[in-house]
Amino acid sequence: MAEGFFRSKKGFTVVQNEITRDTNISLKAKGLYLVIQAYISMPDKKWTKEDFRNLTKEGKKAFDSAWKELKDFGYLKVHFMPDNGVWRAEYELLDEPDLGPHTLYHSCDGTVSSNNLTRAEKKRQADLSEEENEQGSTENISDPVAEKEENHRYPPFGTNGKDDRYPPYGSTLTVITVTVATQMGVTIIKTII
Repeated sequence: MAEGFFRSKKGFTVVQNEITRDTNISLKAKGLYLVIQAYISMPDKKWTKEDFRNLTKEGKKAFDSAWKELKDFGYLKVHFMPDNGVWRAEYELLDEPDLGPHTLYHSCDGTVSSNNLTRAEKKRQADLSEEENEQGSTENISDPVAEKEENHRYPPFGTNGKDDRYPPYGSTLTVITVTVATQMGVTIIKTII
């Protein structure tokens, strides 16, 4: 039998083999990559993330997980550029993965001022310092009256507003259920503890 071949056709999409052979990427993310690649080459159209979401049959969560997967594995970069006081996003689809940061924040002159990794580290540092400040402030409060004045709206979790747990640990709890009324097939039950 003779060797077969595909007939050539116009308007086709060429995709690097890198992503098709990447076993870490799901078929869903590979499909999204292919769809994006097919549409971004169209002239006179600026595509947004929402445009691609509207092209797919999947729901928002499925689309977002595929989008995140492409970012996490380095096939999709997001560039945030300042534009008259607001951030404008530009997306870059890569032929080969770049495992560095996937979200880049540019300054007005076009240089990268931060990325998702540096921002995550700054947030982690801020959270740690906030925890240290909270621990330091609770160590300074030694007066139980001052503690209660600080939380005057609600009793502490698991208490009845006094210094004992409700019900006290190890006690037996008796629950009495009383049928109060039955109207139109609905039973109203009152529980007495």
